[in-house]
Amino acid sequence: MKRSKFFNIAIRLIAGLVCALMLVSTLTACSTEEERETSADTSPILSCDGIELPVFFYEFMLSRVRGNLARDGHKVTDPDFWYAEIEGDGRTVEEFYNDYVLGLCKNYLAALVIFEKEELSLPKSVLAEIDEEVQYYIDYDGKGDEAAFSDSIRRFGIDAEALRRCYVIEKKYEYLMNHLYGGGQLIGDVVREEYYDKYYLCFNQILILKYKPEFQKDSQGNVIYFDSTGKPVYDKKNGLPMYNDDGSHITDSKGQSIYYDVNGKILYDVENGKPADLLDNDGNPVRVPYTDTELDERLQWAEELAESFDAEDFESFEKKIAEVHSEEMIFVNSSEKYYVSRLEEENYLNYPYMKLILAELEKMGVGDISMIESRDAYHIIMKYDLEDEVYKYSTNADWFTNLDSKIILDLFRQKMDAVLPEIVENSENLAKAKSITRMGTNYDY
Repeated sequence: MKRSKFFNIAIRLIAGLVCALMLVSTLTACSTEEERETSADTSPILSCDGIELPVFFYEFMLSRVRGNLARDGHKVTDPDFWYAEIEGDGRTVEEFYNDYVLGLCKNYLAALVIFEKEELSLPKSVLAEIDEEVQYYIDYDGKGDEAAFSDSIRRFGIDAEALRRCYVIEKKYEYLMNHLYGGGQLIGDVVREEYYDKYYLCFNQILILKYKPEFQKDSQGNVIYFDSTGKPVYDKKNGLPMYNDDGSHITDSKGQSIYYDVNGKILYDVENGKPADLLDNDGNPVRVPYTDTELDERLQWAEELAESFDAEDFESFEKKIAEVHSEEMIFVNSSEKYYVSRLEEENYLNYPYMKLILAELEKMGVGDISMIESRDAYHIIMKYDLEDEVYKYSTNADWFTNLDSKIILDLFRQKMDAVLPEIVENSENLAKAKSITRMGTNYDY
């Protein structure tokens, strides 16, 4: 069943701190809005200027992060997932996300301190909307029984009143951001270009995979090439249709005419289509790993290839990208180049190789070539110079999504830097708080 408009609030990804900071939160002992009794753990985990952040906020945020990880396909019920070490970090996944959420908590507390110093308050209409939203969840998920609803969400560290406080602080954060930066309206092209030049790095890469991808095939055993809508695309240029007894074209399940070569082999348009991954029963792409001997050979190939280029020979590098990726059945990204940024580091949590590349690029000069190894591939990278205003091009949209929000976040972080050193951590209460491995998986709140 589809939920009301309030359900959309729950569908936010951890893809960066911008989204994570606007997920939700909760505090005790703040401003003028009425606070009713709660059975959630209100013991302070952080404090600053008389404002306390309770244990239930920390646990609630852990449950949300756990939900986001599960939504992204991670096996959050598998201990092996949590105890694995994060590539290039040194901490386990469990340790990493516990620390990550604690950092978010500090940011929230700093934001609330600034909210109070600015002498801001939420309009009564906003508070009424929050009450309406919580009541919606009580009616929808608790069948109108607040106690039953509270019992159902205790696995997230909260009850109905704690959830209400979460949404109050979410709105305070949004209200503060709009107060300080006009919702992005105060960000002009000069500031965007300054942040682009300061924080972004450009590169291209040759990928040599450590596994053999498996693609969907037709009944003849041919790899199927699909268009962006999921329909097979046939090679009408080099193929011909075949006919049924009634003279009509032989078609596929989508009613499209199939094109064949003279031997009856189905031909696909490899220039305008792409294969689709073969998925296992869990919905994950099927990967066939190379043997150790084969991996040694591929590593040697990657090292020799990296050494074969002259610095700043961009033309030869790009030509080799096309050759290798065609041979490996890897597809060049649509924007032609890749853009990474220190503003985006949180978005690389699920793509640790991007963090490795970012760190390597920081040490490289324009035109330099380097090779790094990730879990799935050997990456031969060449650093490019930044072109002016590429963030405005639609082909680069994926690399610069919500750039204004990230600029605002960075400006706000600078403002929070004055508050963060004043935050006091209550180690005793933090120690008794649950780890992310013990929290419920929160998809909805």
